Amino acid sequence: MKNFQTKFINKTIKLEKKFLSGLEKPLLPIFISRLLLENNKILFIAKNDQEMSNIEEFANKLNQNIDILTLPCWDSLPYDISSPNRIIKAKRIVSLTKLLNNNFQDKKLLILTSFNALFIKNSPKFFYKDLFLLISKNIEISMINIRNKLIDFGYNRVEVVREIGEFSIRGDILDIFVSGYEDPFRINFFGSSIEKIVNFDPLSQRNIPDSEINEFFIFSSEEFFFNEKTIDIFKNKYKKKLDLDITKDFLYNSIIAKQKPETIEHYLELFHEQELSNIFEFINDNFSLKNVVTICSNDVFEHLENRNHEINRLFMERNEVENAKLLKPSDIYLNLEQLKFHINALNPIIINDFAKEKDTTKINSKRIVFSQFKNQSSSNVLEERFKDFIEKFKQNKSIIICINDKNKLENIINFFDRTLSEYSLEKKIYNPADMSFDKISNTIIFLKHHINFSVEINDSMFIAENDFLGTVTKKKKVKKRKAENFLKDLTTLNSNDFITHIDHGLGQYKSLDVINISGQMHDCLKIIYADGDKLYVPVENINLISKVSDEQENKPLDKLGSVSWQLKRKKIKKKIKDIAEQLINTAAKRNINSYEKLFEPKNFNKFVSRFPYELTDDQDVAIDDVLNDIYSGNLMDRLICGDVGFGKTEIALRASFIMASAGKQVAIVAPTTLLVEQHFKNFEDRFKGFGFNLSSLSRMTSEKDRKIIKDCLKSGEISIVIGTHSLLSKDIGFKDLGLLVIDEEQHFGVSQKERLKELQFNIHVLTLTATPIPRTLQLSLNGLKELSLITTPPINRLAVRTFVQVWDKIILRDALLREKRRNGQSFIVCPKIKDLEKVNDLVKDMAPELTISIAHGRLPVRELENSINKFYKKKCDILISTNIIESGIDVPNANTLIVYNADFFGLSQLYQLRGRVGRSHLRAYAYFTFNKHKILTEKSKQRLKVLKTLDNLGAGFSLANYDLDIRGAGNLLGDEQSGQIREIGYDLYQKLLNEAINSLKKGFKEIEEIWNPTINIGIPVLIPDTYVKDLSTRMSLYRKVGDIKKNNEVNDFLEELNERFGPPPQEVKNLIFTILIKLKCIILNIEYIDIGSKGILVGFRNNTFSKPENLIKLIEIESNIRVRKDQKLFLEFQSKDMNKIKELKKLINKISDL
Repeated sequence: MKNFQTKFINKTIKLEKKFLSGLEKPLLPIFISRLLLENNKILFIAKNDQEMSNIEEFANKLNQNIDILTLPCWDSLPYDISSPNRIIKAKRIVSLTKLLNNNFQDKKLLILTSFNALFIKNSPKFFYKDLFLLISKNIEISMINIRNKLIDFGYNRVEVVREIGEFSIRGDILDIFVSGYEDPFRINFFGSSIEKIVNFDPLSQRNIPDSEINEFFIFSSEEFFFNEKTIDIFKNKYKKKLDLDITKDFLYNSIIAKQKPETIEHYLELFHEQELSNIFEFINDNFSLKNVVTICSNDVFEHLENRNHEINRLFMERNEVENAKLLKPSDIYLNLEQLKFHINALNPIIINDFAKEKDTTKINSKRIVFSQFKNQSSSNVLEERFKDFIEKFKQNKSIIICINDKNKLENIINFFDRTLSEYSLEKKIYNPADMSFDKISNTIIFLKHHINFSVEINDSMFIAENDFLGTVTKKKKVKKRKAENFLKDLTTLNSNDFITHIDHGLGQYKSLDVINISGQMHDCLKIIYADGDKLYVPVENINLISKVSDEQENKPLDKLGSVSWQLKRKKIKKKIKDIAEQLINTAAKRNINSYEKLFEPKNFNKFVSRFPYELTDDQDVAIDDVLNDIYSGNLMDRLICGDVGFGKTEIALRASFIMASAGKQVAIVAPTTLLVEQHFKNFEDRFKGFGFNLSSLSRMTSEKDRKIIKDCLKSGEISIVIGTHSLLSKDIGFKDLGLLVIDEEQHFGVSQKERLKELQFNIHVLTLTATPIPRTLQLSLNGLKELSLITTPPINRLAVRTFVQVWDKIILRDALLREKRRNGQSFIVCPKIKDLEKVNDLVKDMAPELTISIAHGRLPVRELENSINKFYKKKCDILISTNIIESGIDVPNANTLIVYNADFFGLSQLYQLRGRVGRSHLRAYAYFTFNKHKILTEKSKQRLKVLKTLDNLGAGFSLANYDLDIRGAGNLLGDEQSGQIREIGYDLYQKLLNEAINSLKKGFKEIEEIWNPTINIGIPVLIPDTYVKDLSTRMSLYRKVGDIKKNNEVNDFLEELNERFGPPPQEVKNLIFTILIKLKCIILNIEYIDIGSKGILVGFRNNTFSKPENLIKLIEIESNIRVRKDQKLFLEFQSKDMNKIKELKKLINKISDL
């Protein structure tokens, strides 16, 4: 046993025995970090990844030169059907590579791993030797060498880099998302020299400001090379080890075809000739780690035995499956005896509160259990609690109050300033780097750190935030994503897509062709119309084209030059104008009824302080938006769009408190009884003690209570009411309704929405949703309803792993049992009530050991409530239900979802269902299944494909945009589904509606036409495929070009091109110039420019110019400018050698100056 000592919380501790006891969990990160600072090298083996993460977070705050290497466990069970998360794989590879190649002799090093992670075997040790590549501005290296190395390292070459393990090359620019880094890198080359290295945002593809660096390391993304040599090794070992018929073997044939199937990590041994290694080899063979201090979390050997049993049991279960192709546990994992040997060889200090006293070093810490808030209803509860702590302080205790959030820490300090002065106490703010915590007389210490519960040690009290505010969750900093950057390019054209051209009607896009126009190359979109007629649209006019939702395989195309499209367009414009007028009238009525200006209530901070979590960045912005709306004196009409569980309710709570404090009534409308009851409980808890009467109204409300509630609403005795659509009944009246909150608005029917509209003219309206119905989304995108996005996931939230597959009882049994093994629960959802019994039988057959509860909307109220409560209270493993769980069921313990016949559900429904799982820090799984004998419609395929594509957190708003494209948008105001929108495409509909609204706002009687000038200036205009190789990326760029409306947007586009693709070639510069000319032409009402050999021809739209008298003066002054008989302006060149483009610029400027 190595003997050493450390100073920990005012006391020196000698660690000279095998066991350590009395160390409460909240102190563990502080203790390990203190050891690290004094003893340089620590290996800590955690009970789980959460414990490991807590220590890593604290150690990262030490402001010291410390290397922290983490080897987490895979986030999938042994012999699972899914591969581990790529970020976890990356962390393991980077840590092993550094352990083998770095000398830590004079460095502080913290190695963090977990019991489960120790089992996993790694590639042979030599594989990690020099398994990295230094990229630096100080060395010369060719792009080809980097590319080859990246391919060896398992990186995938793509056109647009978005995920770890991807790279792209565009001319002299290389983008790469490297394992072990938070953001991808963009490298600019000049020959074989590196000019610039910068981080970029994978979502917007734009460079991150002030992120330029001089060098970084590229690490492998896989633990094997995937080349001819390793595939040959795999072939030989696979046949020998598994002795299977390989002719129809999916895994074998996938590898031979150079594809990496899921779970390939479980076959790592087959890609190497040598034996696999383990973490202990890396530690033992690194001379600089000979003095490493090893500490194990408690119950180490018991936990290892359980995990070893689990590995072997899962192998036996999976191996019984027909055609199983599994390697033995010894090929993938260390066995129990090996692990015990390796751990004991490190002479670890084991945290164990039950070891013999003679073998134990004792730390005298203990948990402090405070009584529940006796005066929970008191508004002074925080002061009372704080004074209680100070009384303890008088007993010669040092008080350290732990709050992790910087803003909240400052607010709490300000809040207690008066009390501190009253007791003549000073305050001091500590960071984790201030590790000694030596007692300072007459001082309260505030520590920027999170602990789960309060503890006492050596006359010091560490007070957890939740002893002030209730349950608090530690915040993991998540990068803010701007709402405007969140929308993806959902309208990229693909060959054979149906489109609508604003002047020519419905056609079919075929290809992007290079056309010779006046002897110069020009990119044009080839559109096919009826009878095979072709239309070539210059790329700068792509904004005239709108992609149409392709519900029909064969749409009747319009005929070029026919009047039918003009008549159809006229009819649609008339309808859109009517809609625009109604929208503007609605908005005008709301603006006329301006609301009294409200101010922040005096108890608002106390109410806010009861929020037990830290706000995410987007929540913070959304709350500010709502409060500004309310305090402005104008009526609020705001849509809050955020994923299920992203914190929309907190925004409604704060808005409701402000309104109720001002004496106004608040109505919260939710679609289901379950959701109403959930909201009522949340509101009741938060509003307790503030003197407001709250009530709920749903089908669970008795007739007697219903009558009382109705009377109290009319008299004003009830401040806040939460109810289902019954709250919208004509017989429900309010004395002074100030705020209407609509939750999950996509579930309300048309008649209920019409009733909502009647209520909305003179009250604040707040709409909450994850996937807004197209109608509401349209209102927001048109600027008639304000929009706030919450796309930042809550702390420690992981994206739900999504599978789209046939109903497979082997895979689904495995999924259900996996959830059971981690003490979790599962949802199984059916589209129809009649399917419930069938699915119940299927589940009983494939997993008879699991208990089941059934729920659907036709069950009697009490029976439904009992069924749901049984699941809530963990008295059953599975809830089989219809989609009534879509909203209102919040069970953090349920993290597996199986949807039966998923193709019967809509996209928004599937997304909401998936939101029922993954509401805790655990990885959740969603299986969308369909009948293998059923041929899915194209629409169903598209819906399921989109759902799997949108596997990221916070994707609800993008999904709503997809939904617009899949099913059309519907009429903004009424109950009819607008066939016109399906005919012309949502993009064009949106443009026409915007034009109509803008025209009517300006007071025009007729809608301004959308038009583009025809520009033929005799220069090549295109983005060459040598500059941007990928066609879809080029189309996306053309779409951006087409949407440019201002000069500053041109500069922004140029900057993006430079960042992503390097300096643009002349053809692209010509495209930019053409766009600038186009913008000028629209302002000047010029619809035609043609440069010929003799001069420049300019035609005005409808032959009108705003100041004709000034134009006449120009013609009189300029001898080479005249008006032709067709009313077009002609500038004659003075000589053949004149710079034609220069002359065009001069002419446009002259017209502009008129």
